[in-house]
Amino acid sequence: MRKAENVILAIKMGKEKMKNNDKMKICEVCGKEISKEEYEEYDGLCWECWDDQLTEEFEAEEGII
Repeated sequence: MRKAENVILAIKMGKEKMKNNDKMKICEVCGKEISKEEYEEYDGLCWECWDDQLTEEFEAEEGII
């Protein structure tokens, strides 16, 4: 299976698991289980994915990449 398919599967499985758990959420990029607070603070992403996205956006704006 490709990475993207694994992430989609993890998210689907995680959503089912999380239906009864209001304290945990799933990162929308990598499928990692994260706290509700982290989910809300980083726009639905775990800190690592949020940081990667922010870095990529900065580098694109600065013409680094």
